Amino acid sequence: MLSFFHLNTSPTTSQIFKFLRPLSLLTALAILVVLATYGLGLYSAQRHLAELSSTYQTEQATQSKKKTAQATQRILAKFWNQFPAQPDFTDVGVAIASFAKSHHVRIPGMSYDVQKIKHQHTSKGTLSFEALGPYESIRRFIYELETSWPSLFIEKLAAKRTKKPGEVAFTIKVATFLRTDSDT
Repeated sequence: MLSFFHLNTSPTTSQIFKFLRPLSLLTALAILVVLATYGLGLYSAQRHLAELSSTYQTEQATQSKKKTAQATQRILAKFWNQFPAQPDFTDVGVAIASFAKSHHVRIPGMSYDVQKIKHQHTSKGTLSFEALGPYESIRRFIYELETSWPSLFIEKLAAKRTKKPGEVAFTIKVATFLRTDSDT
């Protein structure tokens, strides 16, 4: 039998090596098991980390979209609240008449019309009136009407001369969207 050291060894040393061989094989097997377990554990942990990273990125994108949607909802709510409520629509006409008076413009009469539209929470309100006065006063009135009430839209505007010198008449039709009672 070949000896481990290729030397003649004592019988005690031979016996020790005889008992150490199974122990060294068992140690090598244990090391292989530990390395395999470590490798499988590392692979599993890396796969789990990749899944968690993917989930994290998805959740970040979802959170970003949610924040954008919430900001958009706040902007829309602010814009929506600028529209008058349907019961308050006549108050808009009174405010316009008062606004005209402050600009030295006369409004002899005003007609109101409310129309249902496709959107279930909204209707369209229109005010038609004739504005009489000096051209400069009416021009300032129209400009400030557009800038003071962003929810009012001028749909029709026509000018004509009047019999009174230095005065013109404008036929004006303004429209706005109205919130229904359930939204107020």
